[in-house]
Amino acid sequence: VSQDGLDHVVFIFRKDGRWGSVGRSRDVGLHGRRPVFRNPRHLAWSYHDPYVDTTARLNAYGVANLQDLGAYDWRFSPRHLWKVSRHLYAMPHRPLVSSEKRYRQLVARFQEFRRRQPEGAPTYFPDRHLWML
Repeated sequence: VSQDGLDHVVFIFRKDGRWGSVGRSRDVGLHGRRPVFRNPRHLAWSYHDPYVDTTARLNAYGVANLQDLGAYDWRFSPRHLWKVSRHLYAMPHRPLVSSEKRYRQLVARFQEFRRRQPEGAPTYFPDRHLWML
């Protein structure tokens, strides 16, 4: 969950005891992650810095199992998935708290990037090798 109230939903998976994700976004920094994280919290933190721009800040994460929806066929439905939306909003979210100083530095870095490059997504993140593009 971000400060703008929007969620970025990814499919998480576990391989050889490590966590990864599958995700798509207009921003390459919000795509999936290789299964190298020791738990979902560390995986969520990998999205923190790339999520920051002038409107968004990641402040919580949650893990839901869509099998809890029962026989509801959410994968092939041509209609809005209100049941899935309600399930995701209702699930417990755990806080991700970063300092104001760090957040301001990330926003300043993003603004400088945007000043130099009006289009496109930032690619200056050191852990980019963990992303699935």
